[in-house]
Amino acid sequence: MTVHSAYAGLTAAAGRLRDTVRELELIAVSDRPRGGDVLLVDEVANAALETMGAAEQARAALGDDTPASVALCQSYVQRLGRVLVGQLAAPEHLTELAALGTEHRREAGAWADEVIRCVQACQQTLWHDTLPALLAYWQEIAALNSPCSTSGARR
Repeated sequence: MTVHSAYAGLTAAAGRLRDTVRELELIAVSDRPRGGDVLLVDEVANAALETMGAAEQARAALGDDTPASVALCQSYVQRLGRVLVGQLAAPEHLTELAALGTEHRREAGAWADEVIRCVQACQQTLWHDTLPALLAYWQEIAALNSPCSTSGARR
């Protein structure tokens, strides 16, 4: 692999993460249950919007094939991960979401099931696609800069 191919892989992974988070945002915000004042629904919608903003910024940061743009992308991916793990996938939120259908209308339960599915998809994409792509890029940079590598041969 070269730095350029690792960068291309990261760009594709960041796009897939953005697309996965976009589905979460669509479900959490646009398809949210109507009627009833449920704080959890608002919290999930707000966290989904914040996650979407981070996903958009992560992908947009990859405007040029430089370590600085990848570092900026990584900072947005980390922010996305903090919101995902700390808010959307927090055990207490998942428990509350799972109970939403029994405490409120069936529509709320169906919405909660879709949110949980989307949160799991986001975690899968983050942990098994985006973060490995970031690591692959940094490994190529490290190999390029190691004393054993030939100058510029892997670019």
